Amino acid sequence: MPANVTITLSHDIHGNQSTQPVHLASVNQIEGHLVGGYFDRDLHRVARLTVRDTSARSCHAIRKELATISSMSGLIELRFAASGLMFGDLNANDTAAAFENKPHLRDVHLTGLPISLQWPIFTQLRTIVLRDCFTNWPRMTPRALCDCIAQWASAKVQHLEISSLSPIVDFSPAARPAAPPADRKSLPTLRHLVLEDTCFRLRSMLEHLTISVAPTSVKLVTKCQGESSDQYYLDVVQQMFPRGGTPLGFLSWKPIEVMVAASEDKVTITAFGPKYPEQKLVVVAFADHKYPGSCSILFCGALRSLAAIVSSEVKTLIISGPLCAMDTPAAWSKTLGKLVNLTSFRAVDTERKWTAAPLQAALDASASDLQPLLCKDLRYLSLRGVAYTAPAVQHQLSAFGPLMKRRVEQRGAAKLRKLDLEVVLELRGDGCCAGKLRQVQCLENALYIEGVARVVDVRPIFSGPA
Repeated sequence: MPANVTITLSHDIHGNQSTQPVHLASVNQIEGHLVGGYFDRDLHRVARLTVRDTSARSCHAIRKELATISSMSGLIELRFAASGLMFGDLNANDTAAAFENKPHLRDVHLTGLPISLQWPIFTQLRTIVLRDCFTNWPRMTPRALCDCIAQWASAKVQHLEISSLSPIVDFSPAARPAAPPADRKSLPTLRHLVLEDTCFRLRSMLEHLTISVAPTSVKLVTKCQGESSDQYYLDVVQQMFPRGGTPLGFLSWKPIEVMVAASEDKVTITAFGPKYPEQKLVVVAFADHKYPGSCSILFCGALRSLAAIVSSEVKTLIISGPLCAMDTPAAWSKTLGKLVNLTSFRAVDTERKWTAAPLQAALDASASDLQPLLCKDLRYLSLRGVAYTAPAVQHQLSAFGPLMKRRVEQRGAAKLRKLDLEVVLELRGDGCCAGKLRQVQCLENALYIEGVARVVDVRPIFSGPA
């Protein structure tokens, strides 16, 4: 039978320390393993308990499991998962006894259970993880939940994770304030916060909170399932953050390094503070694969939202994804316009179709007096996955030298220290190969900028005979 339950005993029946985990098929087998005189009396020796989710468990079986847990007064860590429960199957009164008389309990991971956020047990915990849990009706307002979280964080809670907020919180317009609240609830002990739900629900929560401890990591996760609007994907990242002039006002630190990466089904933004790794913000937005091109649009929207989210203290920006989605100079100007202290910029096109022309045009336009200068302190520039599709690309890329020179001489920009360029060649047939390789061999000389270290990396892609 599969091991659905794992227990760790604090000591054996002879009083010797016992820390080896024991894997069992069900909670019912715990009695046979304890081998003591009295089952209920021996349950206090269970220090850690993990009950995994199985589809065969009925409400009656879950009630019996919770009744057994209620006698485990020595528990330090509890992980309990159930799925498929509806509001009418169990309520918080059915589960309350399992969380009483637990003076040593510090870490709780619950999935799919009815709970009450007013249980006194929450104020003594260090770790609270609630996944798909639900409460009795009526549900709380966002403010009421933040009041509970603040009460926990003023005690001992250091790690808090809540996914699927709507079964706990009422997000109807009547329960939300029309404007961001003037005061926020402080979380003085929190070190790690993870919230997962729609972008609007996340924003409703963050508008009420401030994490006052400097070494804090925050992770926000949203899923765009069922959405079929380009505008939604463009706006979803920015909509996750509080309204007003300080979207990251819930943090006590400001990012200095930002990474934006796209994969097949999601876009991830990672921001680091001066005290990395303790100061980290991770934002994950999942696209709906049923909506064609949704991840590319999501990636483009994330880049355009950077200027509205992060502050000017950012010094390093690394982006990786389908850069062809950023197809206009205006898009790049919006992304980079407010990052006035940027010193290092790395852009990687994962599709290897990008020519870098829109970014180059944005930098070129800002080298004149007609527009604000982009990235005036830029010292390191890396462009990877640039598609060398025609001889015209060589002319375009070779213009980087004069462009950087104009930025320095005409606008007072900092002098570039290193230019890193990866050129991707598609080669077909022997004659075409030789001609393209000769063109690229001339590119490094064409990119000459006095005093600037440069790396030109040629990556050929062989696609068969011409």
